[in-house]
Amino acid sequence: AKTASKFARAPPPPPGGDAVVVLVTSMPATSIIEGAQGLLRNMFKGKKVSSVEEVDGLKPENKELRSQLFALSQLRGQYPQVFIRTSGALSFVGDFEKLTSLNDCEELPAEMLEANPQIETFSKVFAAFLP
Repeated sequence: AKTASKFARAPPPPPGGDAVVVLVTSMPATSIIEGAQGLLRNMFKGKKVSSVEEVDGLKPENKELRSQLFALSQLRGQYPQVFIRTSGALSFVGDFEKLTSLNDCEELPAEMLEANPQIETFSKVFAAFLP
């Protein structure tokens, strides 16, 4: 009998559609990785980010995509990692620390963000996926 994974989600959008792609592992080597994956899920859910696809890097059917994602990020074997797919093209956003930083930058005063447009924030990076 098939058991439901704790990563079970609503059916993913059609492959190739614009999405936030999160590379995770169903067998985290440490509680730190497990915690980071959970915090990322909560961050995306709390900010109502649409079209989040999780890719389990351990599943054999994801090997090709996993290799593609690792090549893009240059962070082989590290979980979780976040990417954005737009018009079929993937771009690397960052690892858990980068996402935490983007989230923290949301708290900066508006004047500081306006004066420093190079500062990335969660809402700037994920604008296309926010309500």
